[in-house]
Amino acid sequence: MADINELIEKLAELDEETLQAQLGMQLQSLEDDLTTSASVESININTLTAVPRGPEGNKFIEFGQNFFKRLNGEAYDFLCDRDPFGDGCKTMQKIEDAYNESSTKAAGMLTPILVTNLGLAPAIAAIVATLIVQKIASAAGETICSMWQDSFDGSKPPEIE
Repeated sequence: MADINELIEKLAELDEETLQAQLGMQLQSLEDDLTTSASVESININTLTAVPRGPEGNKFIEFGQNFFKRLNGEAYDFLCDRDPFGDGCKTMQKIEDAYNESSTKAAGMLTPILVTNLGLAPAIAAIVATLIVQKIASAAGETICSMWQDSFDGSKPPEIE
């Protein structure tokens, strides 16, 4: 049984495509049986890199990419376009400080925020948080929100209706 920190450490070792495939696989398993919870324990950390190749693997990657693309804008809007916690952006500063210390620590802080505020299942939130952190990891010396915004194709993240 994996805890959230152990899971995020393992997820951080994966490349973006593998993370997207894992996201697609987790989402597909939820779709097949909505009575199950996508808890942290639902991901076998020993088989995280085992992504099917061929048409089935491509289906999972595409599903994960599409979900992340839609959710990435929502998460950005929630966390960066206003003071979401009503604390003068202190929570975002803590996430930035965690990011400066370790990208896995930042993903670990983002995960429960995504669960609570966007209604994501914990396993899904852990993968999404890791993808978000990977999107901003290549830039240095900027705030999280400005690095994150730079990861979008255009100059502004897509508007969420």
